[in-house]
Amino acid sequence: MKLLSRYLFFSVLSASLAGVSLFVFVMLTANVLKDIVVLLEQGRLTVTVFGQLVALLLPYAVSFALPLGTLIGILIVLGRMSARQEIVAMKGAGWSLWRIAYPVILVAALGMVTSAIINNYQAPKARQEYKAILGDLVRIDPLRFIIPRTFVHDFPGYVIFVGDRQGSVLKKLWLWELDEKQMPTRMIRAEEGYFDYQMSTDSIILTLKNGSGENRSNADPNNLQTVQPIYAGEAKISLNLEGILGKRFTNSQRISNLTLPELLDKNTRLAAKLQSTSSPAAREKVSREKVDLVYQMNRRFAMAFAIIPLALLGIPLGIKASRSETMVNIGIAVALAFLYYFLMILVDWHHANPAMHPEILVWMPNSLFASLGLTLMARANRH
Repeated sequence: MKLLSRYLFFSVLSASLAGVSLFVFVMLTANVLKDIVVLLEQGRLTVTVFGQLVALLLPYAVSFALPLGTLIGILIVLGRMSARQEIVAMKGAGWSLWRIAYPVILVAALGMVTSAIINNYQAPKARQEYKAILGDLVRIDPLRFIIPRTFVHDFPGYVIFVGDRQGSVLKKLWLWELDEKQMPTRMIRAEEGYFDYQMSTDSIILTLKNGSGENRSNADPNNLQTVQPIYAGEAKISLNLEGILGKRFTNSQRISNLTLPELLDKNTRLAAKLQSTSSPAAREKVSREKVDLVYQMNRRFAMAFAIIPLALLGIPLGIKASRSETMVNIGIAVALAFLYYFLMILVDWHHANPAMHPEILVWMPNSLFASLGLTLMARANRH
């Protein structure tokens, strides 16, 4: 009996690891192509930095791939065993479905613990470092974003065109300042320019020399009668780093970037702040922040615990499907995971609404899948 349990445990474990690896590869490839391959192609990243960024994406990808990969492993192994009548033989030997499921649940529990550790420690740390590296690329060398004879749109509110680049000096530089509708309200052409990083404001300063251009009306940029010529012997343009990279790169205290101990510490400080604040508006703001923080903590554990409900659902479905085809089982797993993540997205819509108790609502998809899985398990055990 122990030999059979070990066989089932290691079969599901190896298949789950293969499933996790598959989806880590898919997710990692998608993120690499989206975020950093373009930077590498444009020469904004060195190969060493590129490798660091890819490695830092791994924990984030694993945290999402673990539930799906484990579910795939369960469906593949139990589907093949059922198709080969091995499940029937085990039941004929006196094993109940619950006894058969024991090694499978053990694999799911192992995945749950691993996922909880990654979600609360490794993934936030990797995310902090990943975003810090990308942010420092701009702080240390803003010229990485400048490609000669190419229109550069990386700086929100501005379009830059550089004719040539000689070391740190930009030659034949054109700059357009845009309004909210992306219409040009100012244009400057300078013979040369250069970038500096200003630590006090966390900004990139673009200095233009020997420039001239024109101002247009903010109310009607298309009205050529309002165009006013300007001469800018020297002009300085401040490009805030938060505007360039977004808050996700410049705000290290963002909740998603904090590890579990940091979240608990911040929760304690928010609770103390809530008690010492008398202003109703300030109390509401702190209360909402605290609710969001508690929700995020619960969400991390709920995502880790999701492996158990998905396993409970995958066991009877794998046995009932009785299929040895890997692609069919992968399709079933993807459909179930899609449904689960869709429900989590619905919950996310209410995460900032304290009246909905999002910290409780986030556990509803797990409860739904666990209830359905236990019901199907009970029915399958009677047959």
